[in-house]
Amino acid sequence: MIPSFNTLEGKVQEFIFHNFVPSTGNSIGGYIEQITSSRVGLPVMAVVFLFVVSVMMMMSLESALNDIWKTNQKRSIGAAFLLYWGCLTLGPVLLGAGLVVSSYIASLHWVSDMSLNGPARLLSALPFIFNLCAFTFVYKVIPYAKVNLFHAFLGALFATVVFELAKMVFTLYVTNVPTYEVVYGALAVIPLFIIWVFVSWQIFLLGAIVVNGLYLSQAKRDTYKVNDFMLAVKVIHHLTEAQKMGNVYTLKHLMKCEKYVSVNAFKRVLNRLSEVKLVFGTFSDEYILNFDPNSLTMLELYSTLEFYFPVGTINIHEGYTEAFRQLDLTVAEALNKPVIKFV
Repeated sequence: MIPSFNTLEGKVQEFIFHNFVPSTGNSIGGYIEQITSSRVGLPVMAVVFLFVVSVMMMMSLESALNDIWKTNQKRSIGAAFLLYWGCLTLGPVLLGAGLVVSSYIASLHWVSDMSLNGPARLLSALPFIFNLCAFTFVYKVIPYAKVNLFHAFLGALFATVVFELAKMVFTLYVTNVPTYEVVYGALAVIPLFIIWVFVSWQIFLLGAIVVNGLYLSQAKRDTYKVNDFMLAVKVIHHLTEAQKMGNVYTLKHLMKCEKYVSVNAFKRVLNRLSEVKLVFGTFSDEYILNFDPNSLTMLELYSTLEFYFPVGTINIHEGYTEAFRQLDLTVAEALNKPVIKFV
């Protein structure tokens, strides 16, 4: 729509297909030119279709990242729309700005005088930098959780390195193993493109797992098995003590109190407590009780959470009250009878 950007369109397509779609960029570029040349007839439909598909893509990104972060909380429709709109707007702006900067750098005399291949070597690092910035931004902003910027950067650095290696390996495979061309002929670009999208998605998720793993140390925690009901009781105990002192506990505080419990176990129990409105959690992983512990009986808690009570295992871990130990002994004694007496 802006005439001064007409020359930039070709540069953007060339940059994307050269750096993000190895070996298949030229073929796909031809199809893209056909689509973009015919879009003039349906400008409104093209924009609407692009918007719907883009929003669906952002929803898939957020859903996948929230699954990795083990959070059931979701943004409001307004907040999600603003986030998606910001990402979809900022992405092309950053890409265009990067191309303008690269063109400017390439035009500098001192760059051209470095050597014949000087500008090419200097500008070859730009795709890596763009990928690193994009991964860092997505890992930091998209998950509905408080993500440390340094952790997002480290995960993005890992994903970017793997992504660059995957590009080289994929290019070598496509150019040296013509299996798809023999089978599919001119249509080989379609399965190759789909495979590359799949590989890119797996790399993206792997980087997200790295970011999530850096959030809290998991050393030896996953080797211990903990009962959800017992952990829920302990969480309520810790949150009660925190509120008595006027404090708010985060997930980090809770993990310091229970050094053998994994993040996944905590998230599972905290999500369940949030679902039944017994605990209120914030975006920053801060949690407070949403009820008076004096007004809720243990039977009501047990029935509400729908977790099972691990009879005869209370003494394995320390930190349980005497009342809990007596409850365990009573239930164990009541159940320690032949099955025939209960049927």
